[in-house]
Amino acid sequence: MYMPNKLSHLDVIYGKCCYRCMKTIHDDRYQALIRQLVAEREQRSITQAVLVNALARPQSYIAKVENLERRLEIVELADCL
Repeated sequence: MYMPNKLSHLDVIYGKCCYRCMKTIHDDRYQALIRQLVAEREQRSITQAVLVNALARPQSYIAKVENLERRLEIVELADCL
C-alpha cells in the first residue's frame, strides 16, 4: 500500500530527510561510535591533518563528523576501512 506521507527504509537509504535520519546523530550509540573512532585516531597519534590526506577529504569533513555536526554514513565508514 502506497503511503505518501510515510517514508520507507528506501527513502532513508536514498537520503530523503525524515525524523529517523535526523535523530541518528543524537543517538547515544552513534555518539559512542564517533567517540571510539576519535579515541582510536588519537591513540595512534594520527592528527586530523594526516587523516585528511589519507582519506582525501577536507579537514572540515573530519572536524564536523568528530564534533557531531555531520553524520557519518555507513558506506563512508566502509570506504575508510
